Amino acid sequence: AGWLAPRAAWPSEAPLPDAAVMTIRTVADERVIDLRAEDLTGIDEVRIEAIASDVTVLLPGPPLSVTSNEMFSDVSVDTGNSTAAPLNVDVTVDATLSAVTLEERS
Repeated sequence: AGWLAPRAAWPSEAPLPDAAVMTIRTVADERVIDLRAEDLTGIDEVRIEAIASDVTVLLPGPPLSVTSNEMFSDVSVDTGNSTAAPLNVDVTVDATLSAVTLEERS
């Protein structure tokens, strides 16, 4: 009864985030994100969401894969001279009006 009645049946809780995904969000920022000291055990995917930002992400080694979704953005990967073992993670970059650089440094 009433216009709120149909909405009452919808679940009121958002789904829980996936524990195997590390999400880093940055909006209108210029920063370096250093993942070399992070414990990536149990993490399958590192997701970078950048909006109007200039971001450099330091990785301790090469990821399994890099996927990007770019809108008016530049996403680049600098492999450098990393001699580290490959990471067991996929990196996904969602960038809007941003410059995102992934750097592998051991």
